[in-house]
Amino acid sequence: IRIERDLYGAGAAQLLDRLRQLPDGASSAMLINHNPATQDLALALASGGPALAGLGEKFPTGALATLEFDVERWRDLDRGTGAAVALVTPRSLESQVGG
Repeated sequence: IRIERDLYGAGAAQLLDRLRQLPDGASSAMLINHNPATQDLALALASGGPALAGLGEKFPTGALATLEFDVERWRDLDRGTGAAVALVTPRSLESQVGG
């Protein structure tokens, strides 16, 4: 876990720049941040996928979007290089536990 306080309040472009700096050996990353930057970044990166429509509708507090990328290196991340494969929201979790 790495906390990067300089990303607090960062926009989508700054978050993308940071993701592009990840080491190529990292097979995955989790970015926890604020909206609208998180949703803006996810929408910019995703060109399709089963969760794209939901991602465009609403990205509430506590939501988790999972994107998969067809790139060899993190520095190759760009607009449309990903697929939104899952979107978990607090409401969807509530319905799964019968709340």
